[in-house]
Amino acid sequence: MSNVEQRVQRDGYVSAFRHADIATAIKSGERGRIAVLYLEWAGPDQQTVIMPWTIVEGREDALILADRLAALPLTVGRGTSISGALWAAHDLFAKSGLRSPRRVVDVSGDGPNNAGAPLDPIRQVLLA
Repeated sequence: MSNVEQRVQRDGYVSAFRHADIATAIKSGERGRIAVLYLEWAGPDQQTVIMPWTIVEGREDALILADRLAALPLTVGRGTSISGALWAAHDLFAKSGLRSPRRVVDVSGDGPNNAGAPLDPIRQVLLA
């Protein structure tokens, strides 16, 4: 992704966590809190945890997360390995020690999986 595309992507997440409705949405969930990890990725072996697991319980936590994320530098990488990013997400969930009845992987990028393994095997693992 270009720096401009990355900035648009990152700013979208920052804006979401700064939105006034985020605390209401989080509180309405089963546990009233969420755990967030922010991963940037590119090729098959290019996954970088930008922000480690962070518990968000309300508006103040969401704003702190947004400010931290906004201040961090963008990463540089080549290729689009969605499968590599999903395998990284799988491993990060497994090593997190967090337990939840629901897990979400929000993937955004600038094109289709064009490097690394096919998507279907990791998709099936994550859905199991």
